[in-house]
Amino acid sequence: MTSGCRRAWRLFVVSSGFLLFAGVATPASASPRDVFVASLASSGLTRLDGATGELVYANGLGPLVGVALGPDGALYVTILFSDTVERMDPATGAWLGTFASGGGLDTAVGLTFGPDGHLYVASRQSGQVLRYDGSSGAFIDVFASDPELNNPEALAFGPDGDLYVTENNNNRVLRFDGADGTFLGVFASSPHLTRTRGLAFDAGGDLFVAGNVSDNVVRFDGATGAFLGVFASGIPGANGLAFAENGDLFVASETGDTIYRIDGATGASEIFATVDAPIGIALPEPSLGLVELAAAASLAGLAACRRRRRGR
Repeated sequence: MTSGCRRAWRLFVVSSGFLLFAGVATPASASPRDVFVASLASSGLTRLDGATGELVYANGLGPLVGVALGPDGALYVTILFSDTVERMDPATGAWLGTFASGGGLDTAVGLTFGPDGHLYVASRQSGQVLRYDGSSGAFIDVFASDPELNNPEALAFGPDGDLYVTENNNNRVLRFDGADGTFLGVFASSPHLTRTRGLAFDAGGDLFVAGNVSDNVVRFDGATGAFLGVFASGIPGANGLAFAENGDLFVASETGDTIYRIDGATGASEIFATVDAPIGIALPEPSLGLVELAAAASLAGLAACRRRRRGR
């Protein structure tokens, strides 16, 4: 990635919180520091104070698998072994109804909102990534599907605008063209990584991937996929990942019933909170207003970078 493209990516990450979602408005009643956790246990959706780790609520609507914040500020979750995406009130955890279904969705797991504002959902049993209208929830298309894609798990859009996908039964990250879903190959893998789960890009554009069986978080170069080392280890059942505004990495320890907070610069870790069987993590945007204009400008820069890279 060129230095100009990296600068555009850093600006977009800081301005829009795009590590997990794009164009998300922070709910007026939720602190920008809040941490939202999807749990496989009956606690369901859990909201934690982002400064102290103290419990704000647990809505008891578990077991949940994935969680993401939407353009309207609502929370979107997937339920274990279900074929729908549900909508939740982030302020209270109350269920707001089914948002998306159909299109062949079979066992919904990871989900994210893309640069286009639409919702992308991993359909584990059908081996596809489906796209739904980000406003209405209407099914748009099968965005990504390839014989190489085996039980898709977590999703994230990268600094190049492409979609990156982990697989439930494999130790690798696949890449798909962010414009049309064309399979672009295996982007990253490592013998240090077993059973890939959550993934997230940091402000510098590097890719961090959770190893659910290797109990660690591995770091890859976000431009080349080159292995850069084990970033954190000793995290039982490492799963969902999310970067905070200050660069700290939050990691869900599925079998350790713990949320870890890891210093993004040093890799030093601490126990942030105790949550039963946490899977997914989402963080709100830090701010609105002029920040959204910066995000829009940087999106344009990212699009130009992608055109140059593809020769279009």
